[in-house]
Amino acid sequence: MDSGIHVIRDLSQGFASRGDAIASGALVDLSGLFPDVCERHYPGFGVACSALVWQRIEQATEAPYLFNDLPGVVSQVLSASRLAQVSEVDDFTRIFLVLLATFGRAEHLRLHWAPGDRDEPTVTITLPEEV
Repeated sequence: MDSGIHVIRDLSQGFASRGDAIASGALVDLSGLFPDVCERHYPGFGVACSALVWQRIEQATEAPYLFNDLPGVVSQVLSASRLAQVSEVDDFTRIFLVLLATFGRAEHLRLHWAPGDRDEPTVTITLPEEV
């Protein structure tokens, strides 16, 4: 599955706002794509992930014998972000573990809470090494 999203490794470079990062493809607006799933896990929050995390989500749907679909994998990631936190980076950032079937092993992802462009509450999921 090719979403046409361009991979940008450093999310802090060249974006004046979260909206700019979404428009450029550096972030994927999960709340826009899967509003019911995001609202169930993070009510009232805008939810996004990095392009690299989105690639992993898409890859997890490519094994036909696993019967994964995009909303299901997004729900799995969001559940893990709440239930499988393994370390606290700071007051607004946590590292969590999630098993994405394509990779066959648990991997660490990073959850960050921050105000959005209009001071609305948001969460962003990235790889731990992404800034």
